Amino acid sequence: MKKVLKKLYVDYYIENMIKKYNISIDYVEENQVCANAAIIVYQKNYYIYISKKLEDRLLLLVFFHELAHIRTNTIDDNYIKYNTIKEMIANVYALIMIKPFIPKTDFYIYLVLAVLSEKLLFKRFAKKNNLIPRRLICLKNNLK
Repeated sequence: MKKVLKKLYVDYYIENMIKKYNISIDYVEENQVCANAAIIVYQKNYYIYISKKLEDRLLLLVFFHELAHIRTNTIDDNYIKYNTIKEMIANVYALIMIKPFIPKTDFYIYLVLAVLSEKLLFKRFAKKNNLIPRRLICLKNNLK
């Protein structure tokens, strides 16, 4: 029952954030984004582009990572240059936002990995996470 409630709540939270920040999400070919995803702001609207090849298990972390860029005002104008500090801030903030949805012990391991290596964080998260947001899967499969 707890898992069902977590899934419902995470979908509800994602939907609210999409509305609150005027976020559009689109899934694009892997060669159209430099990493797993990219975010662009234009006239107070946010556009998140997620790689179609991204594992479903990473959707939760990737969405909250991009949302963290919005909430921490760390969206970079230079999409080619990787800014380690801004990415670390986004990863830590994303983990804080998803803390209620993941086991406590995993949260602290993820937090350490967020500071050490984004690659290790994403690898571990993909291995351990079972919470896949229905709302993001529907968008990925072009369902409303």
